[in-house]
Amino acid sequence: MEGDQMNIGIFTDTYAPEINGVAMSIRWFRTALEKAGHRTFVFAPSQNHDFREEKKERIWRFPSVAFYGYKQVRFVLPFVHASAIPPVPFDIIHTHTPGTLGLRGLAYARAHGIPVIHTYHTFFEAYVRYAHLPNVIVKPLARILSRVLLSRHDAVIAPSRGMKKILEAYGVEIPIHVLPTGIDPARIARLSMKPSGKSFFAEYGIDPKRHKILITASRLGYEKNIPFLLDAFRRIKAEVPSAKFVVVGDGPARESLIQETERLGLASDVVFAGFLPHETLFPLYRAAKLFVFASRTETQGLVILEAMATGLPVVAVHAMGVEDALEDGVGGVLVPEDSAVFARETISLLRSASRYRKAQQETTKKAGRYSMRASSRKLLSLYQNTILWKRQNEVH
Repeated sequence: MEGDQMNIGIFTDTYAPEINGVAMSIRWFRTALEKAGHRTFVFAPSQNHDFREEKKERIWRFPSVAFYGYKQVRFVLPFVHASAIPPVPFDIIHTHTPGTLGLRGLAYARAHGIPVIHTYHTFFEAYVRYAHLPNVIVKPLARILSRVLLSRHDAVIAPSRGMKKILEAYGVEIPIHVLPTGIDPARIARLSMKPSGKSFFAEYGIDPKRHKILITASRLGYEKNIPFLLDAFRRIKAEVPSAKFVVVGDGPARESLIQETERLGLASDVVFAGFLPHETLFPLYRAAKLFVFASRTETQGLVILEAMATGLPVVAVHAMGVEDALEDGVGGVLVPEDSAVFARETISLLRSASRYRKAQQETTKKAGRYSMRASSRKLLSLYQNTILWKRQNEVH
């Protein structure tokens, strides 16, 4: 099948213009697959109650509403009929979410004997808060439903080794392949050279030459552990008076985080920048001093790799997903979830010119190992092997 054009059905309950890691991962992989000569067909939420076909782009949008517990997430209304799916001779179907459209894609694949794989993008146990139900109910339920859902697929992709171990602990028995989303280091490096980073900081009275800028980029969800970073920054600020902290992103925890910043007396030193277009982040990284991260729920440390691709060293809490990028200590530091230790390591890196310079030199080389080109080739190989496996099993 090497070199043959494939028709790939992509079913997802989140996609552009939504801004999140899953939507971006799908879009980047789709671009790489199209460049390689394959045809992708995306089935995703509309941003309203209307069904819409974007035939030129091969995107079908289904009616949806904002999820009641998390307005940044869309819920596709549960009447997606098979007749709404165009009669394409799909070679493989790739589901990315366990919502209405993900389940529709799985059902369609099973009904038509099409190979189907799933990418387990999200560590759902960490999102029980949004279900408004007790952890004792939701966490075991998330594990059981994940195992049942994945058992109906032919293979599953885990974005990191840590996520693979968790799925194995769930009792998932189908093949699990570790495949992180790749990045485009050359493009990121090019975009990072734009002068807009300095002008952005100037709007907030921050001077990259005078201030030690710490930056993070994240959805402001309760599971992202931003209060930990605020507490660590409080300790850092006490030792490094020129430190400033910029938080890029938005989400349901924003107001509580602003209140926490005021409570800690950091309101004049912490900037909540809100959502920013993805490509505008890279000049900010170039102008900053360190990227800091404390999420414990990442299935992959993609945002860390992007920061490193601009030459920005990282200090992060040792957790799943993140450890794949930083476990060897090259380009940054992994620390336990202790704000005093986090602050101490950050201060040490800021004060040691030789240590900082070494980390800075390592970052771009490390990020280069995670290219989108390599990841998309691995994905294509997985598609081809899954199709062949399906055919062989049908014969027998």
